[in-house]
Amino acid sequence: MVLIVLSAFFGLQTRRGRVFWDHTLIRLPVLGTIVVFAIVERFTRTLATMLKAGIPISQTFDVAIASAGNIRYRRGLEAVRQRMVTGDGFSEPLAATGLFAPMVLRMVRVGEETGTLDQSLEQIADFLAEEMDYKVRNMIALMEPSLIIAVGGAVGFVAVSVILPMYGLLKAVH
Repeated sequence: MVLIVLSAFFGLQTRRGRVFWDHTLIRLPVLGTIVVFAIVERFTRTLATMLKAGIPISQTFDVAIASAGNIRYRRGLEAVRQRMVTGDGFSEPLAATGLFAPMVLRMVRVGEETGTLDQSLEQIADFLAEEMDYKVRNMIALMEPSLIIAVGGAVGFVAVSVILPMYGLLKAVH
């Protein structure tokens, strides 16, 4: 058991292990969508905040990419930055990554076309934060009954473990 934990720990220290972990985390059935929402929310919020402060998008992108945290998203956003430098805009390269939901892409495109990209990014971040909160609350609500049963089973096991030896000792005395 210790060997498994240590190998997982040291495996995550390597670049290959980190890529595997990030890819796996995104693919998890319930938790994956929450992780993706968190990554996109953090990226859009960082970008929106810096754009509102008047910093040009070319300078804000490095910080926003670093805020993504996930290697797969960082790689995709690096490609977006490279295409932006060549004059492709923002929404088109973002769509080419395949990492963002159509709703996010549409809002970015509208913000880009109307000159209100910072507001669009902030609205995306707010929406994703609310969605994450909703999904986490639902996940916890679904887990509660099974956790209660598991704790009840553990308490029952401890109770039986204490009572059975006492019962056996009492039987031996009589």
